[in-house]
Amino acid sequence: AYLLSASGQLRDDLITCYICLLEHENEQSRKGACRALGTLGSSKGVYPLTFLYGNDPAQTVREEAHRALSKITRNLDDLTNIETTKI
Repeated sequence: AYLLSASGQLRDDLITCYICLLEHENEQSRKGACRALGTLGSSKGVYPLTFLYGNDPAQTVREEAHRALSKITRNLDDLTNIETTKI
């Protein structure tokens, strides 16, 4: 609920922190960062999550990155469809 309610500068700061956390040596930290970025749904996370999905040594992190990417791209598709409908 906390992440979903974040907006403005706080949301941007959280996204930046979680993107940095994707490089942490601890597998659980990287997994948690993936999950948080998926929840926040920012397109800023797409490139780093894609890199992690293709390159992280831990399968569980790659799987979490994939889930996060699916959530983000689904949300972006929904927004695109809404914008298209408005036109």
